[in-house]
Amino acid sequence: MIKRIKKINGIGTFSDFNSGGQHELGRTTLIHGLNCHGKSTLCDVLLSLSKDNPEIIRKRKTIRPAQEKPQCVELSVEKASRETSVNFEHNAWSCPADFEDEISIFDARFVNDNVFTGLEITRENRENMTDLILGEENVALAKQIELLNQKSRRLNKEIKGKTQALQRVFPGIDIGLLMDFTTEQSSEQIQESLEEKQKARVKLEQNIAQAKTFLDKAEPKDMQLQTDSIDLLDKINGLLARSFEDIQEDALDKLKQHIESNFCNKDGFEEQWIIFEVIFLIK
Repeated sequence: MIKRIKKINGIGTFSDFNSGGQHELGRTTLIHGLNCHGKSTLCDVLLSLSKDNPEIIRKRKTIRPAQEKPQCVELSVEKASRETSVNFEHNAWSCPADFEDEISIFDARFVNDNVFTGLEITRENRENMTDLILGEENVALAKQIELLNQKSRRLNKEIKGKTQALQRVFPGIDIGLLMDFTTEQSSEQIQESLEEKQKARVKLEQNIAQAKTFLDKAEPKDMQLQTDSIDLLDKINGLLARSFEDIQEDALDKLKQHIESNFCNKDGFEEQWIIFEVIFLIK
């Protein structure tokens, strides 16, 4: 009985597998995994051992491994209540006498070799084989499965056509991200949100146009002013003596006077527009 699969290197998906020794196999062990994750490769390794046929492993050489390593396998088996090593190195197996007779592999290769002699297992005869396995009592179920398969193929074809149509209209669109998009909003809520964003966009475009008009104006010319130093110091001292609240109220009054004098069409956003312009000029 196989006790451990310690190492498989350079064979199929097992380019550098060296950590299997910590897992002990029992009398019944289930190994499962996704497609292309090594289940068939593992069966071929055991088939090579059972037939003492290194060619099966040589044909399974890892394609472009990250590090070039020779093909090797290290297993351990229980023989006469003792754990014994079984190794594949230098294109040859070394194992206890007659051990290969204790391994039997039933997989697609077995079916091809023993049932469909000289034929490949194609999609068509896989379906026929499934009908045979299901038996007459489940013919109705088999027909239902076939109808579902036909519907699945038709829907996949429709999805492919619509995907190509979308990509022609929106080159570079991420179809997967679009298909994963979900929302709890109703169509009316989405439409209302779009209208609000459209209004905001129009308002932003108006603000940008006003800012552009301001920027297009000629730059102010430098002015040389004759100022009395003593008078200037008096004004500075007067400002320093005032409180922040007093200055703030004075500034707010002047801002309102400026709005009344210079804004013709008022919409309630005049102060925000002035703040936006001041920040823009500071930057």
